[in-house]
Amino acid sequence: MPTSTAISPVASLYLRRSSLAERRFFNHLIKSIMETFKNKFKSIPSSTLAIAVMLFYASCTGITEPPITGTYVNLAGSEASIANDTLRIEPDHGNSYKLFRSTGFRLIGEDGKPGELQHETEIWTAVYDPSTQVMTENRNGKVITFDTSAGMMTVGKRKYKRIKND
Repeated sequence: MPTSTAISPVASLYLRRSSLAERRFFNHLIKSIMETFKNKFKSIPSSTLAIAVMLFYASCTGITEPPITGTYVNLAGSEASIANDTLRIEPDHGNSYKLFRSTGFRLIGEDGKPGELQHETEIWTAVYDPSTQVMTENRNGKVITFDTSAGMMTVGKRKYKRIKND
C-alpha cells in the first residue's frame, strides 16, 4: 500500500493557522511516524493515521484557535435610518485579528421613506485575550465579546449573529 500524506479538512485548517515552523515540524512528524509504522499498521489507512497524529499533536501542544473567526451581521433600524452591518474576522498573527467592517445604510427622509443606499467600509485590528475571551480593537478600544455557543458577538451594545465560519 503506498504511503499517503493526505490529511483531513480539520488537519488542513489547523495547518493553515499554524506558523511555518509548526507546519514543517508537523509534516515531518507525520511522515516520520507513517514511515516507522507503515509495516505495523498496514490495515489502517494512512489518512486515518495522519488524522490521529494531528489530533495527538494538537492535544499535546495545547494550541487551539478560538472559534471566533467568521462573518457576523447586525441589522438595525431607527426613526432616522436602516442599517446592515457586516464584520468579517480573520486571523492576522498570534492573538491579533483583522476585522473587515462593511455597512450599508439608508437615511429615512422627512416623508418617512428610505433614501439612497450608502456604504462605508473600515478595517480594524484587534487583539484577543484567551484568558478573558475578550477582543479589544486597537484604535478606539472597542470591547468585543463572543458567545460561541449561540454564534453571537457583541461590539459595545451592538449584537451580531454569526452567519459564516471561516
